[in-house]
Amino acid sequence: MPKDRFTDEKNQPTDLDLKKRIGPSFQLFEETTRSLQAECQGLSFEWKFSKSSGWYLTYNRKKKRLFYLFPKNGDFIFKIVFNDNCLEQIKDGSFPKFVINMIENAKKYPEGTLCVFDKNNFKPRTILDLLRIKIDN
Repeated sequence: MPKDRFTDEKNQPTDLDLKKRIGPSFQLFEETTRSLQAECQGLSFEWKFSKSSGWYLTYNRKKKRLFYLFPKNGDFIFKIVFNDNCLEQIKDGSFPKFVINMIENAKKYPEGTLCVFDKNNFKPRTILDLLRIKIDN
């Protein structure tokens, strides 16, 4: 049986592997990244490997980490970390209640507050608005 591409440290996945792994919900992620690329210059992505998570993507704008994408079978985990300035803007904005609740109950780290999305709560328009705030801070 062939080794799973996402757990094989020696074989970085391709874009096609990513699309196959995530499945139909890949279009949510793709819609978001295409819109973001149309708005912002200097975006890049990088595959990283973790022994506990396997291969995952990071998206960056210049040297600033925007988010992490962990591919799962038929799903994904999208992680974004916000600093205090971002959190203030989000709370003052018109974000859906689930986003505000997520922030209020999120795990806090020295680098910021971690918010986690998957295919069930990932709304491209909301994610783009959150990413715009992150980029501006």
